[in-house]
Amino acid sequence: MIILLNESGQLGNRLRSLSNLLALGIETNQAIWCPVVPDELKKYINMKVQTRKIPTIYFSYSKIMSLMVKCVSKVGFWKTSPPATRKINIYADWISFAKPELTYKHYDVLAEYFGFREEFVQHCSGLLPQKNNENEMRIAVHLRRNDYKYWNGGKYYYENSVFINQMMSIYRENPNIQFLIFTNDKIEEDAFIGKGFQVHFMNGSAFEDLCTMSMCDYIFGPPSTYSAWAGYIGNKQVAWLRNKSHVYKLNEFERVPESMEKKKQFWELE
Repeated sequence: MIILLNESGQLGNRLRSLSNLLALGIETNQAIWCPVVPDELKKYINMKVQTRKIPTIYFSYSKIMSLMVKCVSKVGFWKTSPPATRKINIYADWISFAKPELTYKHYDVLAEYFGFREEFVQHCSGLLPQKNNENEMRIAVHLRRNDYKYWNGGKYYYENSVFINQMMSIYRENPNIQFLIFTNDKIEEDAFIGKGFQVHFMNGSAFEDLCTMSMCDYIFGPPSTYSAWAGYIGNKQVAWLRNKSHVYKLNEFERVPESMEKKKQFWELE
């Protein structure tokens, strides 16, 4: 059995840790127990696989299992890196066992398990702006602010002009697009209006925005597990603005699962 004791960060990090946990369980054919999964996940995520058999997964809190964990952890059952070879392998956090190549190897199973529930997908589809023609592309702009003002010294806390320059470049490359802006902070919407391109401001919940973002054709923004997860679960192409002076072309965007296998970087922000 593989046990993960602690939840990790916000929504994107939690989904990242759980996907790595399930990938390791599939790879080593071990049951999984993770008592820190928020009940809210179960409202929106499938959390089941019908196409193949997967390891048994326990998400509920159990006093008996918690006591067992405390006992075995005192006798040296802690693991610091995969593979998990003991009968009971306890991890304090997902960093200890993360292997991006496994989330690529078992992508089909993970995408089914962590896919959004059908009724929720239908709900979120109704939140998307209508297309003007069938070939029009939707491009998600993840304008991450708020906590990014302080995280990593504000390295990725970009001003509006960084996003506008990127949007203008893409629009000149292909004008048959609409931009959907997702943000966790209040922004000056007027700064993005009147630039020639279509722009829509999404104001859903964290789960609604994550689902609708995963339905877009392309995603760009500063490095974030939130947008990375949208690209991963939607199998979409993403560009992370690691350098605000670099303006990406559409052919520079990378599909998330394949990039995780080649570069092993989409789960590794810094």
